[in-house]
Amino acid sequence: MVPAETYALSCVELPSVQESYDKHDGVVVGQVDKVKKHKNHIELQITVSESFKGITEKNITVSEDMTWGTSKVGESYLFFLMRQENGWHNQLCSPTTTLNNANEELEYLQPQALPLKNEMISSSVNTNDISRATTNEDGALNNNTSWTHWIVVGCIAASLVGCAAIVLLSRSRASHRKKR
Repeated sequence: MVPAETYALSCVELPSVQESYDKHDGVVVGQVDKVKKHKNHIELQITVSESFKGITEKNITVSEDMTWGTSKVGESYLFFLMRQENGWHNQLCSPTTTLNNANEELEYLQPQALPLKNEMISSSVNTNDISRATTNEDGALNNNTSWTHWIVVGCIAASLVGCAAIVLLSRSRASHRKKR
């Protein structure tokens, strides 16, 4: 007996990185922290280390097909995600891949990098960001140091020195007037 019709996946050949980027709502690099199996899907808890589109949160929840989902705890992936009513979804035909196999994709995506919420600069100085602005053993700036942080720190330091100078000068003038 031969079936009258057969069906195959429409995603046998993956699209280019640019087509994948354009098609998906969220593109991130993230590590799977937890995998929870539900009745009809798998739920992934992911810590995002880099975002290239649509996501600025550091921690996200992603659903994945129960049958085809292959994400493993502790592994890092380049995820191409779709937004659905109930959150983010890693589709069956998504070009999601392990981070080790994503060099070409990351090269294309790097110019689109987005800051994550806890990395965005607010109107007040974030001391965690300043503490990360350090030097290595050779005294050179670490690659993860943002020049913006140094500019903010420099402006604050210059303001403090300026205020101290004004206070000292006004006290000095006041004491000279009293001596006369």
